Amino acid sequence: MITMGMKLKSLRKQNGYRQSDISDIIGCERQALSQYENDKNKPSKEKLNKLAELYNVDINYLKYDEQNLGALLEYRLVNEMGIRNLTEEEKNEIADKMIEIYKIIK
Repeated sequence: MITMGMKLKSLRKQNGYRQSDISDIIGCERQALSQYENDKNKPSKEKLNKLAELYNVDINYLKYDEQNLGALLEYRLVNEMGIRNLTEEEKNEIADKMIEIYKIIK
């Protein structure tokens, strides 16, 4: 499972930042950022929003692991779109299409 800390560390490195850069940008101590990246502590909602904005990712990407993202997607499909009783194959098709769309718009 890919943790929030792993995602934060990966995004920081992909964007060429040092921990001290990020801590200055979001307004926290470098040690706090290290704790976030090592899953020893979680950022506040305010800090998490700043990180998501900085890295240009959806906050849900940072907050949820793959299993929870699947549950979130299913919840939204049912409650916001009225789509119910999907088979696993249909869920996978939707996820594949969403990934294709994401790659196009990114």
